[in-house]
Amino acid sequence: MMEWYQRDTEDIFEELHSSKDGLSAAGAEERFRTYGANVLEEKKKVTPFMMFLGQFRDFMILVLIAAAF
Repeated sequence: MMEWYQRDTEDIFEELHSSKDGLSAAGAEERFRTYGANVLEEKKKVTPFMMFLGQFRDFMILVLIAAAF
């Protein structure tokens, strides 16, 4: 299978049921109902303190701390 960038634009438009002018209003509404809104889900933010504590989950860090004592 060819990658998207290797394919002819007309073939891509045909496969995606689109055109160089974009989707029609009806087509956009149909895709919105099928796939939902075009938004990214936000992940829970990690605080700097939690990043610091996360460093101690690494086995080698624990070995180095034990060796320091």
